[in-house]
Amino acid sequence: MPEIQENSQNSLYSPLDDSLFLSPNDQPNLQLTAYLFDGSNFHQWQRDVVQALVSKNKVGFITGECCIPEKTDKKFNQWIRCDLLVLRWILNSVSQTLWETLQYSNSPKSLWYEIVERFGQLNILELYDLKKTLSNLVQENLSFMEYYSKISCTCGAMSNCSCQLLKRLLDRETQAKLIQLLMGLNSGYEQVQTTLLSMEPLPPINRALGMLQKIEK
Repeated sequence: MPEIQENSQNSLYSPLDDSLFLSPNDQPNLQLTAYLFDGSNFHQWQRDVVQALVSKNKVGFITGECCIPEKTDKKFNQWIRCDLLVLRWILNSVSQTLWETLQYSNSPKSLWYEIVERFGQLNILELYDLKKTLSNLVQENLSFMEYYSKISCTCGAMSNCSCQLLKRLLDRETQAKLIQLLMGLNSGYEQVQTTLLSMEPLPPINRALGMLQKIEK
């Protein structure tokens, strides 16, 4: 295990904090996800890859934040090695069919950009099917949290965006989720339904969940 040292500012330092640090487990055959991405379920795969790279302190190689040093810098060769490893890790995490179309990318940053451009766009048919499924979903024999989990997105794709337009869309989607949640509840929740819907603006969904869970208990 890398030794943690104390620097001149009297704060703890570990080689693990260095984006260029590689452990013995950081081999070229490493796969970042437990499954291979085949073009479907992009946002779930994207989240898993980013989390894996964050845990290895290598996410800067796909965002561009970990910049290449000058050739005269003693860290230059190590940066090249890390850059190529991250590229290989991402390619190891896609299916053979996709690998054949992506293998010519020369950096993890350009590879990541290409994947996001190709698969990160909204699929209107998938959205239609999802909305159709949600429109028919009611609580019935499910517990409240089981019911809520069925109408909830967990990929977090939009919540990580700083764009004000996407923020407004996310706010509207959150409100729509709350309304959908209230529409499908069983009898016994009428009073809290009326209370929540009469609030202006609608309360944060976590606050509404707390109120509904109290009713269930």
